[in-house]
Formats: sequence, C-alpha cells, structure tokens
Amino acid sequence: MRVIKYFLIFMIAGGWWAIPTLFYYIKGEIAPYVSTIEGSKKAIDEINRLRGLEGEGPIKFDEQAFEFAMSRAKDMAERDYLSHCTPEGVCVEDLAKEKGLPFVCEACAIAVDELDAVKLWHQSPTHWRLCLTQPAISGAVACYKDKCVFIALREGGGDAS
Repeated sequence: MRVIKYFLIFMIAGGWWAIPTLFYYIKGEIAPYVSTIEGSKKAIDEINRLRGLEGEGPIKFDEQAFEFAMSRAKDMAERDYLSHCTPEGVCVEDLAKEKGLPFVCEACAIAVDELDAVKLWHQSPTHWRLCLTQPAISGAVACYKDKCVFIALREGGGDAS
C-alpha cells in the first residue's frame, strides 16, 4: 500500500518519471537504503558543483550535521511523516538548539538516495534559495529508507574521517 501511495504522489508531482522511481521504492521496501558518510560527502560535492554554477561558494561536509540529518531522516521514516516538525510539534530549530548546533536550515525530501534528494531540492526554487544557497558554511545529507534530510550549519566542517 505504501508503494502505491508514493507512486501516486510522484505521478501527480512529476508524471511518468515516477515509474522508475517506483521500482526503487519497491526495492527499498525489501532492502531499505541507509546513507553512509561517503554518500553524504558525494551529495555535498554535488551541492557545491551546483552552487558553483550559480556563483555561490562551497560548503564543507560536517559529521555532526550528518548525524543530526540521519536522526531526522530515521525518525521521519520510522514514524512515516515528512515535516520540519515532529508529530508532537517539536521543530527542527529546537532539536538543533538542544544539540548545540549552529543551525541554518533543513530540507526534507522523499527520495531514492542523497543525489536524488539533491536533484529534487535543486528543482525546487524555494528549497534551493532558502536552504541550499543560504550562507551556510557546512552541512550534510542523510537518507534513511525513503526520507532524506539536508542540514545546513553556520559554522563547522568537522570531519572525523
């Protein structure tokens, strides 16, 4: 039933391109996708490539942002919601403040993987303008199952690897 829901959402949002994506979701129901630090770094590289095309400077990968993005994506996937606030009404700004993160913005998407999410955010003028071209210094993308989250920070770039 969940696969049909996503198919209908994507058909309404984007038309026939939803058919290949549907197969990814069917696969994801069997073997859910979970981001790695390497996948997140590739997404940051792609974000920086796209930012460069628009005259924006690069951002750095941040491991704390990755951990926070992963916790947000996992919570959304496990509780089946897509929002900047939890079902209890606690919003991402408050969650970041609790962790002491210099938070700028969060972007969320239903996507196959990190690069698919970056593509979707780049195609959304609002997400791109408000979140991915803000004066962020660092950030990370993480996906858990079909939920992907980008967290942008005002400072950082901490990479333990």
